[in-house]
Amino acid sequence: MYIFVRLTAVVTILFGVLLMLAGLSGAGYGFFQNDALTLTINNYLEQTNDMRRVVNAGYAGVILGTLAFIFGMFAAAFGQLLLVFVDLATHTRETNIILRGFRAQSSSKQTTANDDDEKMYGTELESVG
Repeated sequence: MYIFVRLTAVVTILFGVLLMLAGLSGAGYGFFQNDALTLTINNYLEQTNDMRRVVNAGYAGVILGTLAFIFGMFAAAFGQLLLVFVDLATHTRETNIILRGFRAQSSSKQTTANDDDEKMYGTELESVG
């Protein structure tokens, strides 16, 4: 289960990065190739016997590219969040030790492992602080 969630997270991060790059290139194409994009859309509308024509299509490319970039950012962030959850789920003992250390720093006193923790993990834990 661990390897499948980790693989899904890595694939999601890669997909998000590629979507961000596609969005960035789409926005750049819509911004810099405004005339070519408008001409292509008008030629397509003329071939379909549509009476409408587009005056400026560059902003549509910029908006669609920006939306693709934002969706790519969300996908990459979701993949990173999956990796965090996988690491937390597989390293629960280490997570408890780290959290105990944070509590010790916030209360400015040294925290020692209690008997319940030693029974739970079956080993003797060293104090954190």
